[in-house]
Amino acid sequence: MCPHCGVALVRPRLKELLEKLRVKIGDKPIRVVSGYRCPPHNREVGGAKDSQHMYASACDIPAGLVKFGDAQACGFTGIGTKGDWVVHVDVRDGALRHWTY
Repeated sequence: MCPHCGVALVRPRLKELLEKLRVKIGDKPIRVVSGYRCPPHNREVGGAKDSQHMYASACDIPAGLVKFGDAQACGFTGIGTKGDWVVHVDVRDGALRHWTY
């Protein structure tokens, strides 16, 4: 749920791949740190101008749970890592994009 406006949106594909990822990492819970963001909230937190969070197709997760290869194998098409750990996953259209923070 967006902390600014209270709207809760999530693309079905994102939910599907998060569940697949949860099973892949041993049925551990995956807490969503940041999910859908309305445009004003995305600006407030310094999100990318065309952030996938505004399309309900992205979430940030805590470091220490997921490795890049696991997220890639589950089918995420946007993966942001910090060190060895995945901290952002999304289901954007197109080819895989990977970046580091």
